[in-house]
Amino acid sequence: MLIIADDLTGAADCAVQFRQAGFSAVVLTKLARNRAVSNRFRVVSLSLHTRDASAASVRRIWQRHGPAIAKLAAGALVYQKIDSTLRGHPALEVRLLLRHLRASSAVIAPAFPKQGRQTLDGVHRVHGIPLAETEYARTSTHSPVTSYLPELFTCADDTAPAHLPGHIIERGPEVVGEWLRERLAGSCRLITADAAHESHLDMLTQAVLPLGNRLLLVGSAGWAERLALAYQAHATAAQPRPGVLGVVGSLSSVATRQVQAVLNAGAMIVPFNPASTDSPSRATMDNWPALMEAVAAGRHVVVWTNPGDASSASRQTGRRALRGLGEAVRAILSTTAVSGLAIVGGDTAHALLRALRASGLTLAGEVAAGIPYGRLLDGPFAGLPTVTKAGGFGTDTVLQDCLEFLRGWAAQ
Repeated sequence: MLIIADDLTGAADCAVQFRQAGFSAVVLTKLARNRAVSNRFRVVSLSLHTRDASAASVRRIWQRHGPAIAKLAAGALVYQKIDSTLRGHPALEVRLLLRHLRASSAVIAPAFPKQGRQTLDGVHRVHGIPLAETEYARTSTHSPVTSYLPELFTCADDTAPAHLPGHIIERGPEVVGEWLRERLAGSCRLITADAAHESHLDMLTQAVLPLGNRLLLVGSAGWAERLALAYQAHATAAQPRPGVLGVVGSLSSVATRQVQAVLNAGAMIVPFNPASTDSPSRATMDNWPALMEAVAAGRHVVVWTNPGDASSASRQTGRRALRGLGEAVRAILSTTAVSGLAIVGGDTAHALLRALRASGLTLAGEVAAGIPYGRLLDGPFAGLPTVTKAGGFGTDTVLQDCLEFLRGWAAQ
């Protein structure tokens, strides 16, 4: 789920609805610097800070960030969070997001019944008072001049939205779905919707779910809450917890047996041998498509240095290998969501933390005697569940135990 909001508090109060439904969520104020962070979360909520900007500034902001948003939105469910009292530039920003997503239509339901924001017969009200007559209209930088939702979302160079009335919604999701499909078939770009009660939002949710990514959904935290509850069972059942990434850099025969045990248990082993190429990370990068698919399906993946005859490796080659290994792991974590990181070998752990720009670990306990676990302390991957293990001790199955432990701990 990708949420686009026009201010930070809105980005947060919308995303928290999904967090309370059990999804991992992050709120960002800058996208470019946080792409690695966003890959670890099921819900990414981005604030563009456009609420009080001029219309010209809003267009410039979207021109600058729109392509990156479209790239992040690929394959995601997209929700545009707008203010429940229609402050800012909701009509303009809905059209800008539609353009960048190349989506055909948007369904707009800004109601938040729990907070007294309701839409009935197209009129948006706050605690029963038409929006244009409230203090929100009087004090807003861009005051709404009407309380009628279709008019609020009409721009001078575009047609007025169609409006989905409450009496249609009350007839149930099947009737609403058919009503929506008829409008979509007629190339209707914008559809506003009544919602006087949470039951209206629930019926609207059930009607739009089968339409999937054909629609951009636009609303306040009120509709986001109902969407989160509806997606909860569906999404958690459809997508398993990601697998854990293991990195084994130890030359010990004990570590080799542990890798073999992990392989026997069904993990994917990715050999890493930088001596065979001028680019140390290329050997792992060639396996990225299969690696990403395996981790997303819940399978553990272990990157193994596979050193062969360790006695022939020079100290310089060893340093180069660790640098390349660190680069490869950083690249993997920047593009692939994992449930945790298990590192075998002291030099390997040092090199990886350096590559991940983490200055240490916050410890939480032991998986087994002498095998601590915790979270990366800082850097772009701060909070990532991590196990470190010396290469030369532990049972043959202890690495597999670490991988399973991290997946379970990450889910808590």
